[in-house]
Amino acid sequence: MTGSLAMNDRAESPEIVILSGGAGPEREVSLASGRCLADSLSLQFSVRLIDLVENRLPADLSAVNQVVFPIIHGEFGEDGELQALLCEAGLEFAGSQEAASRLCMRKDEAKQVVSGAGVRVCPGISFNDPRDCKVDEVIDRLGAD
Repeated sequence: MTGSLAMNDRAESPEIVILSGGAGPEREVSLASGRCLADSLSLQFSVRLIDLVENRLPADLSAVNQVVFPIIHGEFGEDGELQALLCEAGLEFAGSQEAASRLCMRKDEAKQVVSGAGVRVCPGISFNDPRDCKVDEVIDRLGAD
């Protein structure tokens, strides 16, 4: 099908389920992202916006007539855990599969993988604690500009 979806085709299209919120520190950003996506998609599709408050799938999702848009930021939403649950439930969803999601949460490792595939990546420095960041070392390694 090409072009815009006619209004009578809405009944034939799967319902779009947007999962937003989450229990992590990026909850409010996720809720805002979910609302924006729901507002946009609801112009042409049947949309259901769900505010997740726990790290688990809602019990009433259907692999038969729904497509899931996970809009959970950070842990659970971007670390592969949610994607694994969606796959186990047989649900169709937008975004990366579990392995790619897990990899992308580990930025250094992701940069190594894509660099190994021939994609140019910017140089960087990694640290787990901001107190480990030494400004002089960063400037020496990456430059002041």
